[in-house]
Amino acid sequence: MVAEGLAVHVPYRGVQAVLLPVEELEDAYDLRALLEGLALKLAAKRISDEDLARMRALLPETVVGAEPGTIERVWKSNWEFHMIAIRASGRRHLERFLQQLMHLTNAYAPLSERTEQERMEVATNELEAHTRIVEALEAHDGELAQTLMTDHLQTALSTLKACL
Repeated sequence: MVAEGLAVHVPYRGVQAVLLPVEELEDAYDLRALLEGLALKLAAKRISDEDLARMRALLPETVVGAEPGTIERVWKSNWEFHMIAIRASGRRHLERFLQQLMHLTNAYAPLSERTEQERMEVATNELEAHTRIVEALEAHDGELAQTLMTDHLQTALSTLKACL
C-alpha cells in the first residue's frame, strides 16, 4: 500500500492511509464511478446466483447502524459487497484498478460517522442504493446496474464532502 501511494509510513506510529485534497478525492470518485459502473455492466451478464445471494445476504451489513463504532464492520462488508460484483465482471485489471481506487476513497469512511440521526439517514440511503444495485444485477440489466452504481458513488462523494 505504501509503494502504491495509498498509505504513508509515519515514524513511531506505523502506516496511515493517505488523505487526498478534495479535488483529488473528486477525481478518485469520478474514476471509481466510471470503472465500477463498467464492471457492473459487464458483471450483469456473468454474475452467478451464488454471488447474487451473497450480495443480498450482505445488504444489512453494508450500512452504518445507529450505534457508533460500526465503521470497521461496515467497511469490510461494503468492500466484499462491491468486490463480488466487480469480480463477476471477469476483468482482472479492472478489479485491480478498482481495488486501488477503493482504498483511496474508503480511507475517508471514519470521517462519515456522525450523529445518530445522520448515520441513520445515510444508512437508509445506502441500503436502498445497494438493494437497487442487486436488483439490477438479478435482472441482468447491465445498463441500469451501471447507472445505479455511478449514482451511488456520486451520492457517497456528496455525503462525504458535506462532512469535510
